[in-house]
Amino acid sequence: MSKDKELPSIFGLLHGRFATPQWGIWILVIVSAVLGAYGAINVDHLTQITLASNTGTFLVYGFTNLIALIAFWSRPQATFIKHILVPLLGVFANLMMLLGLIVLSFKAGGSTSRDTTVALIMVIIWLIIGITWFIINTRNRGHKILVPNQRRPHELDDFNDLN
Repeated sequence: MSKDKELPSIFGLLHGRFATPQWGIWILVIVSAVLGAYGAINVDHLTQITLASNTGTFLVYGFTNLIALIAFWSRPQATFIKHILVPLLGVFANLMMLLGLIVLSFKAGGSTSRDTTVALIMVIIWLIIGITWFIINTRNRGHKILVPNQRRPHELDDFNDLN
């Protein structure tokens, strides 16, 4: 992602001898250590990290299915089961799991409800940081965020390579 300029270039710097992305690994170690240390303080903090992680996972997988659905919706080679039904079910399943997590956590009351609120605030902050980075990075590279489809029927991608 660093090579494609989606992340800062420091994440893609390779170690001279081992050719591993050493700075990306160290940054991940630091972020993981901070989250781990926060979670180790008490069970409420660990619950907050767990709920934030689950919420993020449901959002990522749900949006991945939605993007797949949108990408293949109007393709003439798309099959109903593989390109429409499966992504729809994926969006629905992740939405239901996310709603279940939030509703059941708030219904539990007490510290669970408070931990859910903190977890959702964490997720919202992470989303704001990510969206802000995406907008600024995209504009700095001179790209448009939304590009109209300019494809002509005879210029279709080789759809079979994606199957």
